[in-house]
Amino acid sequence: MINKPTDMETLTVTLMTVTPMFLGGAEPNERAELRAPSIKGAMRFWYRTIDPEYKKHESEIFGSMDTGQAGFLIKIASQNINEEYRDRPKTAYLGFGPINKGKTTRPYIRSEGEFVIEIIFKPKIKNDERLVVEKSLWALLM
Repeated sequence: MINKPTDMETLTVTLMTVTPMFLGGAEPNERAELRAPSIKGAMRFWYRTIDPEYKKHESEIFGSMDTGQAGFLIKIASQNINEEYRDRPKTAYLGFGPINKGKTTRPYIRSEGEFVIEIIFKPKIKNDERLVVEKSLWALLM
């Protein structure tokens, strides 16, 4: 659980799943799991696509062994999602790999679920870095 000091600003986003999500943590064959590090990793990927000079700034924004932690935290504030093991044949193509001949080989998060993420900006983050985080989230969601 992330406890947010009062001097940190928060961006709260409510999202709905529109396609099945094949996600997992340490035991992906046991249960589907929506994880904050997965969201941060996807945001980092999209950051690299929108900034041609990402190598100069990525570690300052997203953190690294050299620069330490990122200037923001991600928290899954709430989730109303259901996982499922069986799939309908017409959506089987969405899970190419986890689905074999119309039968899932691992659980997934169904569409029409809802979850809320919070991006908590640390006091040390600069305004231009915060904008990059927001743009990366936007690119991920588009």
